[in-house]
Parts: sequence; structure tokens; C-alpha cells
Amino acid sequence: MSQCRIMPKIDFFYVVALSIIVLNAVVMFTQAGIFGVARGTIWMSVWGVLGYWDWQVQRRKRIEQEQELAEAVNRVKPDFVGDRTCKNNAKSPYIRCAINPCGPCKECKYYEQ
Repeated sequence: MSQCRIMPKIDFFYVVALSIIVLNAVVMFTQAGIFGVARGTIWMSVWGVLGYWDWQVQRRKRIEQEQELAEAVNRVKPDFVGDRTCKNNAKSPYIRCAINPCGPCKECKYYEQ
């Protein structure tokens, strides 16, 4: 199974941040020369790494919360048989679906969320 790589969304804030970084580099070069640019680049890199790390931590927390929610939904006593998240579920207490009525849902090749 191939995985689709999602391209990052370029929005207004991304463009503003990039323009601030470029403007900052120009100002540093005019005021302090090449050593000022190097020092500023190091500081911007440190803040960039810290920001990226924080973003990754928040992303992992969000994914864990979504997984816990999905598990909680499936733990609720079902009023029908099978996986609630599948589009093909019959939502019946007697059969799972028309495609694979005997189950299991996890191994079904027609499973769709």
C-alpha cells in the first residue's frame, strides 16, 4: 500500500514569517555585517527548532486524543454488529454488511471509512 505524502499548506502566516526572516537577515547584514547575519541565523535556527519540536509534540497529542476517541466510540455497546466507522456497515443488529456479512471487518478488503 502506498502512502500519500501531503504537501504543507502555505497560508498567510507562512508568507509573513518567511518575509520577516528575509527582512531580518537584510537588516542584520546592513547593521552588523556578515557576523551579525551568522549570529542571527543561529538564533533563528534555535527558535525554529524549538518551534518545530513544540509543533510535533502538539501534533502527537492531537493524534493520541483522536485515537482514544475512536477507541471510546468502538467500546460503546453497539446497537449493531460490525465496525461503526465503515461506510458499508448495515447498521443492523443482525448482519454486518451486504459485502461481508460474516466479518471480520478488520480484514475486509472493501472497508471504507
